[in-house]
Amino acid sequence: MPVSPPDPPAAPLPLAAVITELDPGGAEQAFVRVVLGLKGRGWAPHMFALRGGSLRESFISAGVPVTLMDSLPGVDPRPLRRYLRQERPPAVLSFLFHANLLTRLTAASAGRPAVVCGVRVAERRRNGHRLLDRLTAPLVDRWVCVGESVRRFCVASPLAGGGGLPVARVVTIPNGVDAERWADAAPADRAALRLPPHGPVLLFAGRLDVQKDPDTLLEAFARLDRRDAHLLIAGDGPLAERVRLWAATNLAGERVRTLGRRDDLPALMRLADAFVLPSRWEGTPNVLLEAAAAGVPIVATAVDGTAEVFTHKETARLVPVGDTAALAEELRWTLDHPADAAAMAERARAVVLQNHCWEAVVAAYDALLREAISERAAGRRPGR
Repeated sequence: MPVSPPDPPAAPLPLAAVITELDPGGAEQAFVRVVLGLKGRGWAPHMFALRGGSLRESFISAGVPVTLMDSLPGVDPRPLRRYLRQERPPAVLSFLFHANLLTRLTAASAGRPAVVCGVRVAERRRNGHRLLDRLTAPLVDRWVCVGESVRRFCVASPLAGGGGLPVARVVTIPNGVDAERWADAAPADRAALRLPPHGPVLLFAGRLDVQKDPDTLLEAFARLDRRDAHLLIAGDGPLAERVRLWAATNLAGERVRTLGRRDDLPALMRLADAFVLPSRWEGTPNVLLEAAAAGVPIVATAVDGTAEVFTHKETARLVPVGDTAALAEELRWTLDHPADAAAMAERARAVVLQNHCWEAVVAAYDALLREAISERAAGRRPGR
């Protein structure tokens, strides 16, 4: 009996992937993992960014075309509109507010693909973002939040300070973490960081802005009665100059190293005796998942996704927002009890590796995109 030839493999589905910038922040690096993971699951992504950055090479080296939309003052949406009209992708995936807004408005006039927008943080600033999200809600098929606290914030009533988004279209997919990258890194060289051969090292990594609250971090470090401790601050942002001025004019500043933006964070993590993140609000911070994967004890504020993932005294030391004294006390405990802190860090690592696997995260995005495409093709959508 003749054997029928196998069915040819399905052609990859085109996908427009849009993000605000390609600098190596937490959300941007997560987007790299999601988009490249989708490429391995039958999608043909084309990357669009409002601004460039060093992560562009991550896409290009993986065979993903990258188009920057910065040829005009502000943002030039024409490349994205042209791609949507010519390639007719069934879906668009975007991360971060400005990319989300541009994607919705452009897709509405260019083929109407399914639109999936990633919400990375419970944005509490009065900057108009929540209002614009509500006004453009009819253009979105799904919002993806990084944690349940962010989802609850997004669907809460605007009268209560929430986002007011339609409950049925807001879902949760957590961040993932690359365990091997963080656990297997060699510690950074102390001498290269102008550190003495011995003594504890605290590490902060993140954008230096109001959300991350570096002021509270610096004041807590000044109150820490461990004169052998040094603080590394890796990151840049609008408060960077203020941080450098503090370090130059305060007595404790001689033990602060401002490093700027770094690409060797795994090595810094492996050197640190504790990782500290005093954020005023968050999503689910990638950097805390990475610290846990690296086995570093965590001291952080009990906000949003941080308090979802970590439990005070069990997997991290958590403090109230803006509480300088409490932050200093938990840093002191972490440094004074290294064995207990190491055991806490090991418990955190086990929790994070169990619940934040990138393979599962990418599979969830894949399923969600296909579901949104099917619903749009059938002319239905939850919460219409």
